[in-house]
Amino acid sequence: MQHVARSLGPRQARIYLALREAIETGQLGRGQLLSSQAQLAQEHGVALATLHQALRALEQDGYITRRHGVGTFVADAPPPATDPLRALARFSLQS
Repeated sequence: MQHVARSLGPRQARIYLALREAIETGQLGRGQLLSSQAQLAQEHGVALATLHQALRALEQDGYITRRHGVGTFVADAPPPATDPLRALARFSLQS
């Protein structure tokens, strides 16, 4: 299901799913500092505004925490279980 959503969804959803998968599989560890927002945007080939929307959703769902002036970190505790479709519902199907 995630692969279908990633290929069909907007850029924000693809970033959200990619980072969420990296967190859930342990590729990004609890408390780990993420790359800078500029670097993440470049890695995913998107504008900063697009990345900000994906990060905001990850923060709202409990996957990451952001500290102004410090950086963005993987949350220390795993988020509560969520329905993947509900997580994607916040994104418009338009790019």
